Amino acid sequence: MKEGLNKINNIKYAFLITVAKNGWFMSSGWLFFWLRFLTYSEIGLVDGITVLIAFLLEIPFGALADLIGRKKMLILSYIAMTIGPLLMATATSREFLILGNFLFLVGFSAQSGAFDALAYDSLKEENKEKLFPKYYATASTISWVINAISLVIGGLTFNIDQRIPFFLWGFSYFCGLLLTFRLHEPIIEKITKFSLKKYFIQNIDGLKELFSKYLIKFIPFTLVVLGFLYFYDWSFMRPAIGKENGLDALAQSMIYALSSIPAAIIVQFIPFFKKRISDKWGAVILCVLLSSIYLTFAFPLGYFAAIPMILISTISALSFSWMIVIINEHVDTAHRATAVSSMYMLLKVPYVLLAIIGGNIIQGGNIRWLNLAIAVVIFIAAIILGVQKVDSRDPK
Repeated sequence: MKEGLNKINNIKYAFLITVAKNGWFMSSGWLFFWLRFLTYSEIGLVDGITVLIAFLLEIPFGALADLIGRKKMLILSYIAMTIGPLLMATATSREFLILGNFLFLVGFSAQSGAFDALAYDSLKEENKEKLFPKYYATASTISWVINAISLVIGGLTFNIDQRIPFFLWGFSYFCGLLLTFRLHEPIIEKITKFSLKKYFIQNIDGLKELFSKYLIKFIPFTLVVLGFLYFYDWSFMRPAIGKENGLDALAQSMIYALSSIPAAIIVQFIPFFKKRISDKWGAVILCVLLSSIYLTFAFPLGYFAAIPMILISTISALSFSWMIVIINEHVDTAHRATAVSSMYMLLKVPYVLLAIIGGNIIQGGNIRWLNLAIAVVIFIAAIILGVQKVDSRDPK
């Protein structure tokens, strides 16, 4: 009975932590705040270098989570993700701003694979791992709803003081930190005592899982589509597009909030789509949709830019959920966190390049040409993915 309660509580607390970690109060205004200290070129360089460091730590953190336990890794990561926003909120120079951003991204890298792996193993512990797509769909819906609420609050408080959204962001992650202490480590396989040798073996084995015969076909999807979407959602790209089309911080916060509604609804249909569309063709469809919609940013849209911005957020929610479910379905428990971390590591490769190159292009006033090039590359990825043979494990 106790073990059953622990397993139920893990999923319950996973949903609550999902609420805490989606308090993105600063999303609509952070670029305007950062431009007080840095230029677009400097923001791109700082962002690229910081994400590169996080990129190098992604797999090691996933392997460490598989070895020492996901709960311990989550606690450490949420400590960093609480301190980071508070440093940015109190920053009076670019140095503190950069340090706060670095701490947050390192913490986020540490939790990326551990959180999903802990949820999956909590279900597997009671032989309910087939419910993971449903769990992930529900968690994604929660994410988008909370994101919408926090964006509206962030946009309104930004007009009062640009630092308030950063304080709210830090407080939200502090609540997440408190909740991580309530988690229980799922007992699927006994956690191996940590050693440096086993740590490196874990890294290599987990990375191999992502390059297995089945999962390797999704590398173009991970690198190009998820890599770009990660860049669009997390970097200066989305707010820069809004700024280019005359949208201020409050207007962007309202658009992002509206984006959460269709995104929250569509992810609920992931189990439905998974039963009817193969993993491969689901990814191809998402590629083509994203390329077609993003192409519109190559033209001046004004306030009409809100329409493709909302649609891209919906595709982003579907794309990440689609790939996370695929990985968790095809990787064993011992390497699951490492494999998911490997995915997040790979999508940071295009992020780093786009941040450094894109910052300079935008600084030069050529953001529309950059958008055109991105749309073309995504369409090429769809072609590469589409011509591959369907593996026997692909349900369709």
